[in-house]
Amino acid sequence: QFLASHIPHTQILSTTSDQFTPRKDQCERILATILGESDPLYATALKNIGEVYDKKGEYVKALEYFHKCERIQATVLRESHPSYANTLNNIGSVYSKDNKGEYVKALEYYHKCERIRATVLGESHPHYATTLKNIGLTTQQFTTIKESMSKHWSTITNVNALKRQFLASHIPTHTQILSTTSDQFTPRKESMSKHWSTITNVNALKRQFLASHIPHTQLLSTTSDQFTTIKESMSKHWSTITNVNAFKCDSSWRVTSLIRNYSQQHRISLLQERRVCQSTGVLS
Repeated sequence: QFLASHIPHTQILSTTSDQFTPRKDQCERILATILGESDPLYATALKNIGEVYDKKGEYVKALEYFHKCERIQATVLRESHPSYANTLNNIGSVYSKDNKGEYVKALEYYHKCERIRATVLGESHPHYATTLKNIGLTTQQFTTIKESMSKHWSTITNVNALKRQFLASHIPTHTQILSTTSDQFTPRKESMSKHWSTITNVNALKRQFLASHIPHTQLLSTTSDQFTTIKESMSKHWSTITNVNAFKCDSSWRVTSLIRNYSQQHRISLLQERRVCQSTGVLS
């Protein structure tokens, strides 16, 4: 009667964002004072506030109130109560949202809810069927993301292989540089400049790819075994990238050194030819 007269559900849903916060705080203070923070009705009020935040799209706030409700219900109602199972289902639903994407946590809470509902309500109850549907949909979303990540890692591996082939075929050897004439060297230098620019663009695209396809929250939500696998895979990829970058730096230094040596040798050769011409009287 108190809840119906003081905090109508439709009134809470119709409030604006600015109106909701003070009314929510007022509701909490009144219920905590009258009922106490260990009363099941107080836990129900927290759940209702969490549901409003969930519908408003404020999932962090929704989880905060759902977890408060969960702790109270686990102590007061015990973990075999249907209301506790409903709260677990709500928490799993928030974790499975697209912008959260913490599917491992969502499945954890859905499975807890499933065990309670199977025991208390029976496997023929509609709520139990709803829980199974939620588990199926979340598992499907999680599997799709894992397959997508596998394809993206394969793409990165192919890009690195192409880079190695490109470097091997487009960086001239020591003897090739020394054997080039002055007319041949200039176009080759310009060609190499274009190739280095291409490599820089590939690295930039790779950084964008990693930033867009490896969400921070998704890595945090993986289990220990999944995280170890991803970490080892990333370590291999970074090792490959580091080796390629080291090879690029070494090759760049080598090319620069060869260019310098070639210029010095060419200058010395011109001076020697001038001295020979002067000694023979060809030049005064």
